[in-house]
Amino acid sequence: MRGIVRLCQWCRCELPATAPTWQRHCSKACRQRWWRARKVSLMEGADGPPKRIAYADPPFPGMARKYYQHEPTYAGEVDHRALLAELVTFDGWAATCASWR
Repeated sequence: MRGIVRLCQWCRCELPATAPTWQRHCSKACRQRWWRARKVSLMEGADGPPKRIAYADPPFPGMARKYYQHEPTYAGEVDHRALLAELVTFDGWAATCASWR
């Protein structure tokens, strides 16, 4: 009698009987495709639309003028409270916020 048939999680082809028990894919290509598809599915909400992710990298307090005063869009120091208030409207966010001092 033949043992339990194990299938590749991506292409559904049969895994060899000699494959280790931890192996889930028949090839490297299938493993990579499965991983990428999973990452994309995690970016979608329960109803399917993509999630909105934001990233902010503002200059540290007191440093905006030093680095950006010659830029045409320079408007003074960054309002970090307003920036955080905007970031929380996204599904997920990250911000660079460390001090060298």
